[in-house]
Amino acid sequence: MKHYRPSSGRGKAGMSREIGAEIMRDVTIHDDGMSHFGGISACVTGPMGCGKTTFLLQLAQSVGSLTNGKSKENYTASTPLMPETVIWRGRQLDYWNTLTPNNWCKSFPQTPLKRQVCVHVFENDDEKLRFFEDRIPSREVVFDGNNLGYLTYSTASDLYSNLIKGGINVVYEPTVYYLQTDIVEELVKRTLYDLRLKRLKKETKKKKKEEDADADPNISLMHEGRDVQAPSGIFWYELLEELVKRKPQREYVSIFIDEAHQVIPMTPPGEFWHLLAWFGNSMIDFRRKNISIFFSTHDTKHLDYRVTERILYYFWMPGSRTYPRVSMLDPPITRIIDKGEVIPELSNRKWGYSQFDAIPHQPPLIRVEGMPAST
Repeated sequence: MKHYRPSSGRGKAGMSREIGAEIMRDVTIHDDGMSHFGGISACVTGPMGCGKTTFLLQLAQSVGSLTNGKSKENYTASTPLMPETVIWRGRQLDYWNTLTPNNWCKSFPQTPLKRQVCVHVFENDDEKLRFFEDRIPSREVVFDGNNLGYLTYSTASDLYSNLIKGGINVVYEPTVYYLQTDIVEELVKRTLYDLRLKRLKKETKKKKKEEDADADPNISLMHEGRDVQAPSGIFWYELLEELVKRKPQREYVSIFIDEAHQVIPMTPPGEFWHLLAWFGNSMIDFRRKNISIFFSTHDTKHLDYRVTERILYYFWMPGSRTYPRVSMLDPPITRIIDKGEVIPELSNRKWGYSQFDAIPHQPPLIRVEGMPAST
């Protein structure tokens, strides 16, 4: 396979704006997965401070879907788009407040679509989490129900029912999460569940079972009908399964997971390694079911290879590191682009050049008290 290097004298001039625009169209405009292409998967990668979150926020506001069986290949600027339901993974330090109608219109007043934003919090965390704008003096976030809503959920199923269709849903995963036994049986019956049963059959003494459970503090043994305590990021696997099962075909959903290594890590703890195998295989269903998923990470090597090898599109930010397994580009090429520029690539097939704006009136950072600092 030919790998592309920055050639002397050409620099950015040798990068195709046309292909870049084509890839940007394919990533942000979605058609039906049964008759056309369907949902996509993409990953924005680059070091800290390169503009990943700024770019991801603009992607979240840009996604739209075609109706009446139309194909994105025939899309023109006059083609009407339906707003997609956006799910944004909330973090302890985040800029999702940029997406509220009031704040977004300050920066981009020409935007025709004003999406409602709603924050969703697990019911057991409702009294624990407090949201502040990180300014001096600090100011608590106001949830007024119009510009910014607030809802609680009890399960992934409950959360799906509460989603604001066509809006932007900021979802905070449970700070303490238990994967329900029926979900475990359904998702990983042939791997994780069977392995746990085999282990338990070998343990004949109660003391031995307790020692085995204590050996891994992040995971509770699943037996006698008990749920499995899991890393909080595993909640997204359950939510995605809920979307695949319940979402109508005509509904389009785009999911944005910043700091994706916290959800699909390269080295997941213990037997949850098997859940990531399920996640990677399920990405095939996402396309058919009109579910698009966007990740961002500092380096693709921080993510599980069973997922990265199934990602269709990559966005290489300034200073990012490319790898032959997923890209046709040599790493030096990302050194010649600047902040506000990105190299979009259809993995190992074609690549181009694109630009994105800074957010002129960026609101203060959101800081959430009561949740672990790593999320």
